[in-house]
Amino acid sequence: MAPATVILEMEVHCNGCARKIEKTIKKISGVALATASLGSPGTVVVHGTADAAAIQARLKAKIKRDVAIVSITAGAVEPPQQAPPPAAPPHQYGGDYRQHGSGNSFRYPPSYFSDENPSGCSIQ
Repeated sequence: MAPATVILEMEVHCNGCARKIEKTIKKISGVALATASLGSPGTVVVHGTADAAAIQARLKAKIKRDVAIVSITAGAVEPPQQAPPPAAPPHQYGGDYRQHGSGNSFRYPPSYFSDENPSGCSIQ
């Protein structure tokens, strides 16, 4: 079966209802992406290869509200891919202190230690 976009119409009262609807739909095999928008009536958009009647039946059974199929678009464009999170910048004191499992690898400048103060302590 080719990828399709299914638009459903049902009551979505709050963000909690929208999350429950999205979680219920995402558990159905063949669903790639599901989004629910608030409103009375709210819209639920589902991308994937799942059958529209199966999605409607699952929502009616789980959410216990009337669900109407508004449209089915066959051969829809793939849902957009999420970009990976940016990498953490390196530590400002010479390298990433999280590498090598040796704890904090803070490096003091050579002028910090001197012959008069070999421990580097400012209190004498």
